[in-house]
This record gives sequence, structure tokens and C-alpha cells, in this order.
Amino acid sequence: MTKGRLGGIAAVALVAALAMALILTTRADAQQAITSSVSVSPTNATNQIGSSYAVGVTVSPAQSGVRVRYQVLSGPNAGGSGALDTNSNGLAIFSYNGTGGVGTDAILVWADLDRDGVRDSTEPVSAAIVQWVGVAGTGIQLSPSSSSGTQGSGHTLTATLSPAQGGVLVRFQIPSGPNVGTSGIAITSASGQATFTYSGNGGLGTDSITAWPDFHSDGIRDGNEAQATATRVWTTGSTSGVVVAPSTAQRAVGGQHTVNATLAPAQSGLYMRFEVTSGPNAGARGVALTDGGGRGTYTYLGRGGDGVDVIVAWADLNQNLLLDSNEPRGQATANWGTATPSQTIIVSPGTASNRVGTVHTVTSTASPAKSGLVVRFRITAGPHIGAVSRVLTNTAGQATFSYWGTTTGTDAIATWIDADDDGVLDSGEARATAAKTWTSTVPVKSIVLAPLDNVSLVGTTHTVTATVGPLQSGAIVRFFVSAGPNKGDAGVGVTNSLGRATFAYLGDGGVGSDAVMAWLDVNNNGVRDTNEPQATAAQRWASTQASGISATPTSSSGAVNTQHTVTATVSPTVNGVLVRFRVNQGPNLGREGIALTNSSGQATFAYLGSGGVGSDLVLVWADTDGDGVIDANEPQTAVIRGWTAVAASSFALTPANDTNPVNTRHSMTATVVPAQSGLLVRF
Repeated sequence: MTKGRLGGIAAVALVAALAMALILTTRADAQQAITSSVSVSPTNATNQIGSSYAVGVTVSPAQSGVRVRYQVLSGPNAGGSGALDTNSNGLAIFSYNGTGGVGTDAILVWADLDRDGVRDSTEPVSAAIVQWVGVAGTGIQLSPSSSSGTQGSGHTLTATLSPAQGGVLVRFQIPSGPNVGTSGIAITSASGQATFTYSGNGGLGTDSITAWPDFHSDGIRDGNEAQATATRVWTTGSTSGVVVAPSTAQRAVGGQHTVNATLAPAQSGLYMRFEVTSGPNAGARGVALTDGGGRGTYTYLGRGGDGVDVIVAWADLNQNLLLDSNEPRGQATANWGTATPSQTIIVSPGTASNRVGTVHTVTSTASPAKSGLVVRFRITAGPHIGAVSRVLTNTAGQATFSYWGTTTGTDAIATWIDADDDGVLDSGEARATAAKTWTSTVPVKSIVLAPLDNVSLVGTTHTVTATVGPLQSGAIVRFFVSAGPNKGDAGVGVTNSLGRATFAYLGDGGVGSDAVMAWLDVNNNGVRDTNEPQATAAQRWASTQASGISATPTSSSGAVNTQHTVTATVSPTVNGVLVRFRVNQGPNLGREGIALTNSSGQATFAYLGSGGVGSDLVLVWADTDGDGVIDANEPQTAVIRGWTAVAASSFALTPANDTNPVNTRHSMTATVVPAQSGLLVRF
């Protein structure tokens, strides 16, 4: 190709390039001239992490081909960016995936009129935010779920979210155990895992560890935030032996045998395992956690027949279910047998009389004395016919039987040594009989509950006392929570010498008001009959979840002898928070009241300003521990109420006329109507 031809081609290319530059410049100038604003929709959104977020960007006036850019300036997905051109409606839609975890993205959007990738001061701009939250139904697991280690060493747990989510705040807490109160936080990785390490410096025992994803980062586990638990047993790392007691024992076939294994030195929270290695009950196994005295207890039934069991107990330090060579151990024996033909039995008292509504106890004694014998009791005739019991004799050869007397009449009680433990009185088995007469009880006319109205914190125990009148012991009182968050809780008590019976229950049903009913069950049938007196009381359960409090009106005034109302509002808005009010200064000093917040987080207190003229200082606080004292960590505030005099409609002096000798004292009394205190009267 000739040089002239090449030059011609270059000239043509240059002209084309200049033409394209002119077109682009003209286009950019035109867009810059007519594009006046950029809008974003939505400007504020909430998405689950891992999902896609889409934003519509519209330029005004509408035109196609405008280059729109976005950039995530801050948040879990910071750094994300992109560019699109608008369609014929002036609209461009961009989207991105929220893979950065929980948090809030701030997004900048602008019309890049000169297409240089840089936002110039003349280019219109807009913004949007998107909050990324945890996936609904997220589960959590803690590993290891159980473990043991030497006190003073470190322990690491791993929390794993399912499905996996990065950037989630996970809280760890130890609510019970030697290291109670220890806590920590961690952010999950992209695989949904977060770790927590702490040192076991609290001593020996078992820690309970909880973990949950705090999606709201408020430090409170909400209803949609799952929870996982684990345990950690802290030991001394060294043990010397296990003592099993009793070391030997005689037991009746078919009865129970209990052994206690004690670890030395004492350590609580260790797994003590038991196994019958030989004898008629070989293969029986059990496990127990040692208590504060290093003791674990195991009970089993001797159903294998006559013979001697060898029982081995050991501290399973590594929790592998096996007796390892380095694990302390001990052993004992139990000799299972039946009663001898020469044994006899006596019962006492042979005869007795008591009021209905009390308890009667009879004692059977085998001779010669032997422990582990099976003794049967049966009421063969009388108002309580059919009542039975099976009891093993103690080392003194004794067995006892107690029952309630619910109906008047005379019971015939049979007792025998059941040598073959078949529940049948055979011809060769030692036996005895007794008689019990039940008389009418004193009529009860009333029952009273105390306290009648009480407030306690959720998760604590409330005790109700019932008093019957006239006072009598041995009366059966039944209690039942008939309504409220703990509906269905029930109990039974027997009155003492003061005619009182108590019922305690745990308020674990949440905030609200329980209706507690009690009645005297005269015939002990478990049903309240029309002739049985009853009483009711109220028990209100309060929440501890309050971090702030305000009260209105903060400052006000009114006439004396009128009513003033103070309204407290807790934050966050929580139903059932116990709020206390107290007039701490002023003419109405000492007035106080309590109230539970409603669903709007509000509680009110009204009192009569009858103390006279002056200013009251009213303290208001959320009593989150329910002790009636303002603690430093409890939200509190105060309001002022001024009390003014009521204009007097009349004024009188007494005496109206009087005569006295000179040099004596004269007294006058001024009376205002309507009557009110605190007015300044001048004479």
C-alpha cells in the first residue's frame, strides 16, 4: 500500500474520531443541560442478609442513555459499586447481594453526566440506606456441648448459626456455676461461626453456658433469637479415691438398694458411674453428678433373686463411660435374701382415735430385727378400705405407714412380712393387725388468704398462707391458680397448730396477674364442694426489662385537697414493669404507691394533696429487683407538684367578744371556710 493511500486512511480515521468525540461531547453537554435531579426508590429498606437488594434510580426530566453510578459508602457491604444507563423512561435499576452480614449500608447514587466515573459538584446526587438483618428461623449450636477441665485453665466454645450468616453479633453468658456472670461477644465469620474463650477461675463445679444471635444488638434475647446451651465441669485435676457406703448391706429380694459414692478430695459436678459387676443383679448401671461434698447416689431394684451383688463406683473424669486405669474407684456389696420362718411382727399403736382431716401413722417391727424385709400394709375394712403400701424395714427392723383420714368410721389395718414379695398374705408369713377410729372434725366457718394482693418479679417464688377459722391443725387446704400467666399451678397443704397452711409456686409464666384460689377440702376428694369455704387472692408478676424511665407532668401545681396523677413511661416499651412512686419531700411526705406498666409501657399514681400548701418532690423509679429500694442501676426520675391555697369564702374569730383582767393572756382562734391547712393567717 502506498504512503499516500495510508495517509488518506489516517485522515478518514481522524475525522471519524473527531466526529465521535463531538457526538459524545454534544450528548454529555445535552444531558448535563437537561438532567436536573436524581431520585432513588426505596430510600430506606430492610432485607435479610444473603438476599438481593434492588434500587430504582430515576433521572428528571426522563431521558435514556444517562450513565447512573452507585457506591456503597459504609456498612457490611462497603465498597460495592456499579454503573447503568437509563432507559427511555429515565429509569435504571441496579441490585447487589447482602453477603457482608448484619448491619446498615449507606448508598450514594449520582448521574455521571460526563461519564468519567467521578462525581462532580454539578452532577445531581441522591442516597439510600438498607438495613441487613438475620435470617428468620436461624438456629444456633454450641460445641462442645459438654466437657470437663482443670480449674484455672481456659475453655473455648464455638457457636454455629444455621443457615450460616456472617457479621452476626453472638452473645455468650454463664448464668450458673462457679464462673457465673462471665460473658462475652463475638461476630460470626462467613461460615456462621463465632468463638468464646474464658478461664475457669471460679473454683470447682459445673458451668452452664448459653449463646444466642443478638440480631438487634440490644443485649436482650428476643423471642425470635434462638439459644443454645452447653456445660463445662471444672475439676482439681487430681483425685485419690472413692468410698462407697454402705460397704455391705442386707436387702430383701424385690426391694431397693441405695449406695453413696464419695470422691476424695471432694469435687462437685463430676460424673460418678455405678455398675453391678457380679451377683444376681449383674449389669445394673447408673450415673450421678457429685454434689458439693463430692457425693453421688445410685438406687436400684434387687429383682435377680438371692445372692451377693458387687457394686463398683468410679469417677468418670474423661466422660467416656469406661473405667480407665487412672480413674478413682471403690466398691461395696449387697446381700439379697428373704425373711426367715422364725421372724414375727408387731404393730403399734394397736388402737387409736383421731379427727378426720389428720394423718395416722402405724409402725410394724420385725423380730429379730433385720433390714430390707418387705412389709405390706392394707386397710381391709372401714371408711378407707383398699389403701395399701409396700415398705422395706430399716436396720431396726421397722417399717411405717401413714395415711389421711377423710371419713368418719373405724379402719381395720393388716400388716405382714411379705417373704416372697408377691403382695399376697400367705399362710406362713408373719402378720399383725391394728384398728383406727376416725371422728368428726371441727366445723370450719372461714378461710383467709394472705397476702391478698402482692407484686413479685417474674422468675421468683411467691408464697400464699391460708388461715382457717376456728383455728385447727390437720385440715387439708388445696390451692389452685385459676387464671393468669401461671394458670394451672396447684398445691395442697395441711394446717399447723395455728390453723395455717402455705403454698409456694414459681412465677415462670411471664408478666400478668394470677388469681390464686384456696379452699378447705373437708372430705379430701380434690374437688371443692358447695359446703367447703374458699378464698381468693391476687398475685401480680412484674418484668425486670427496663433501661429508662420518664414521668409527666414534670412540674405542675394545683389546689390543696385535690387529686394529682403522675404518669411514668419506661423504655423500651415493656408490659408489666414494677414502677414505684414516693413523695420524698413536701407537705404530703410519705405518700407512695406501686403500679405495673401497661402494654404502652405506662404506669400511673394518683394521690390527694391533703397535706397543705407547699411543694412535693415525687420520686419515680423502675424497681427491677423488686426490693422497694432505689438502686444505682435502676432507672429513676422525679417530678414536682406545687399545692396552693383555696380562696377562703368566710373567716371567723372566736371568741367574738371577751373580757380579761390586765396582765393575763388572751387567745383567739381563726377558722377559714372551706377548711384547709397551710394558709398564712396574720393577727
